[in-house]
Amino acid sequence: MRNTESNDAGLTLVSEYVASGGSARALSREVGRGTLLRLRRGVYADQTLARALGRRERYLLSIEAAVLTRRRRPVVGFDSAAAVWGCDRWGGWPSEVHLIVGPSETQSRTESVRSHRYRLEPGDVVEVNGMLVTSYARTLIDLARTSSRNQSLLALDEALSIRRRDNRRVLTRAALLDELRNSSTSRGQARARDVIDFADGASANGGESYSRLLLRQFGFEPPQLQTRHANPHGGSYFTDFEWSDRRLVAEFDGHSKYLKPEYLGTMTPGEAVVAEKIREDHIRAQGFRFVRWGVPDLREPARLRSLLLAAGAPLAKP
Repeated sequence: MRNTESNDAGLTLVSEYVASGGSARALSREVGRGTLLRLRRGVYADQTLARALGRRERYLLSIEAAVLTRRRRPVVGFDSAAAVWGCDRWGGWPSEVHLIVGPSETQSRTESVRSHRYRLEPGDVVEVNGMLVTSYARTLIDLARTSSRNQSLLALDEALSIRRRDNRRVLTRAALLDELRNSSTSRGQARARDVIDFADGASANGGESYSRLLLRQFGFEPPQLQTRHANPHGGSYFTDFEWSDRRLVAEFDGHSKYLKPEYLGTMTPGEAVVAEKIREDHIRAQGFRFVRWGVPDLREPARLRSLLLAAGAPLAKP
């Protein structure tokens, strides 16, 4: 059995199991009994533990299974590297694992694994949890070049945010542009530069990042981000989006700030709801109006556009 630092679902390789005296047929029987889950040919996981994992953790299992069954040690790249680095993501993770092979090797696409022939510099690759992975900066650039603007913007906003505290260092826009210039391919350069220029670490979460992108696509004037408002009882409030000249505050209401401990602090979910109501009342007393939306509105962008137009959000001048 093998375990990774990223999850608690042990992996069983058929080759190792047979070498230690077991049989492949016995593993197949365990799949039938529901105790093992076949991840791909030659790799199984504890079914109960695997099904208890979140979407990112299950995808990490698939990545590790793909790496373990390659003849040569590959580099995990693109969306799969983003999962290893824990990048923010909208709408779940793909089913396909992305691996990078050397320029002289053959590209392939079999059994939910896609290999890319791509030249990497020595500094582009690091080891994470026993796997070779494109560096955090290289991963972000590859996302900006090849992924949807939505997915790449979420990851780039997160990378520029000084509020983030984890094992990845906060990057600067200049550092990302340098990484892009040093890329060994010209593919997607203009696309990546546009996303890097638009990225902003002031976005507090993926919902705000996606909302910003939709606001631009709809043709609204760029709003101010994280505008400070005085709390009459001391301290400050900050708004997600704001058009100060229109006295309009626009806010994305995700479930996180009412449920996740990192947003709640010492408050209960009920206390967080009350605190948010008091905050809004204080800002309204300063002469501001509010428009709010949530995840369902992001899934139906036309509805979000209608909400903003009805609230008086200004369109950019032609």
